[in-house]
Amino acid sequence: ARALPQRGGPTIVSVMRLVVLAALALLVASVAADSMSINAILRGKSYTISEATTVHEVQEAIEKQAGLSVAQQAVLYKGKMLKATERLKDLGLSPGDSLNIVPSRRPKAAAAAPAEEPTLAADLDADEAPEDLASAEVAPG
Repeated sequence: ARALPQRGGPTIVSVMRLVVLAALALLVASVAADSMSINAILRGKSYTISEATTVHEVQEAIEKQAGLSVAQQAVLYKGKMLKATERLKDLGLSPGDSLNIVPSRRPKAAAAAPAEEPTLAADLDADEAPEDLASAEVAPG
């Protein structure tokens, strides 16, 4: 019995490279399938947001395009306020759909911060301020 001549067949390394490339291609395809191009409407103007996957990515794009900070944006879809962590495809959005962006009057962090208590120094006129505030008496009340 004669042995068949061997041809330069694929090596283990070349097969592994093909497997890795195929896995990367699938990963890129799945990420691309999750991201979509949508419209965001802010103050009557429509902004096109490309390659967004989450509500937060839409907010970041609006911040870049319109200058409204993420903290000042409320995002609505079909009358429901959306959370930044929500994925667009999970909300039932399709490419080309629109989200409404409603600006808030002040950033969320500032709205949650307690009001500053007035200080003794702020209540005194410059002429009345004692040299040593520690020795100043505070009237009850």
